[in-house]
Amino acid sequence: MTDGALLNVNNQVEGAILKFSGEVEAGHLAVIGAYYDFRNDLHQGAGRLVITNINGETGKRGFGRCCTRASCSNTASWMPHTSVP
Repeated sequence: MTDGALLNVNNQVEGAILKFSGEVEAGHLAVIGAYYDFRNDLHQGAGRLVITNINGETGKRGFGRCCTRASCSNTASWMPHTSVP
């Protein structure tokens, strides 16, 4: 179930990036995909919002690149989609 939900998040991010490509490429808009983990499926803590995708990047390395233009905070967990059990 979790893998399907995360795939859905990634598909929605991809669609938004296509729709708003000009704003994303100019650095005026970031498309963020997240999963509300009420059961602790991702092992980041129950009831946490886990960011899984930023502008199509799904790994911590890509997350760092996305945040070079804007201020990012640690108000949510980050988990790359590839490490989901």
